[in-house]
Amino acid sequence: MSVILNKCNEYDIVRLEKIFEEAFAELGGIENYISQGTKVLLKANLLMKSDPDSAVVTNPVFVAALTRVVERAGGVVTVADSPGGFYSEKILKNLYTACGYNLIPEMCGAKLNYDASFKKEVYKIGDEVFPFTFITPFFENDIVISVAKLKTHGFTTYTGAVKNLFGLVPGTYKAEYHMRFPDVNVFSDMLVRLCSAAKPTLSFIDGIVGMEGAGPSGGTPRKVGVVIASDNPHHADMVASKIIGLKPEQVPTLGSAINMGICPCSTDEIEIKGNIEEFVINDYKQAIGGMGSMLNNPLLKKASNYIAPRPVFIGSKCVKCGECVRCCPADAITIGKKKPNIDKKKCIRCFCCQELCPKKAVDIKRISFYLG
Repeated sequence: MSVILNKCNEYDIVRLEKIFEEAFAELGGIENYISQGTKVLLKANLLMKSDPDSAVVTNPVFVAALTRVVERAGGVVTVADSPGGFYSEKILKNLYTACGYNLIPEMCGAKLNYDASFKKEVYKIGDEVFPFTFITPFFENDIVISVAKLKTHGFTTYTGAVKNLFGLVPGTYKAEYHMRFPDVNVFSDMLVRLCSAAKPTLSFIDGIVGMEGAGPSGGTPRKVGVVIASDNPHHADMVASKIIGLKPEQVPTLGSAINMGICPCSTDEIEIKGNIEEFVINDYKQAIGGMGSMLNNPLLKKASNYIAPRPVFIGSKCVKCGECVRCCPADAITIGKKKPNIDKKKCIRCFCCQELCPKKAVDIKRISFYLG
């Protein structure tokens, strides 16, 4: 198992096709993964309606270039994701148009998924069984490829190949998972098990332009200039995290995978093809709400209820559209006269409101403190 790093500074479809061809060759050859008629689900990150230049979603050119390479090997490609909030054919159509994905069929032969149905299956992971509800395209394809976006994340600190697969859970069902697993470390345990159930064959991370700061939707685009490919999603995330200046213990999904014995403790134990030091960014801005490092510190963990970051609404930006109310899994938000109000006793700090706000009107604030 290995991670392939390739330098790429722009979304040029011809350049990206060459990069993907080289990555497949380094991973043992595309014929080991795809043959004539193989049905391939490309699971992109389509969090919400957003211009691809904002770095909220996996860039459509990135997806189209990968599709072309897969198609030449005989693969039949479906592109799918379930955004946050409601999940329907109409919402998917609007989502694809807003994110530039409606142009993908003009660039390649990929089919965009409009089927909003889903079903629950029980998966045996180790000695335990876990039920997961997944969107229908997951069951209709032979293999899944995670096509993620490199971003910071207010709840899980970082989102990449593993967290991207949470989009296999349909729409509002995501809120149910947040309510069942409000603690970030327990939530991350669930994400790692979900990844094991989904069994992605390969993972590609769009790190040409990533997002820093208030990710996964309210941050700032940051050129990283890297395309990451791997046959192991945890290894891909370990390398991506190092590139943006995060240690494994700061990323809860990595911590969970390490504790489960399915991921090494550092990049030193991963075969990396490409010079990782060429891509490392030491001043990459992290998400203020990221809980990973705080909850791994025993002293801070004890005081987490008092110092934990909380969402705050920016009145000058809020248009009272009600999206935060609809997406809040804890029903902790109501619309006030000037801006939404949050019931602090109900708030589980999942930051779905910040993640899905179309106007970036939600900020994450943390109480300042001094440890001596």
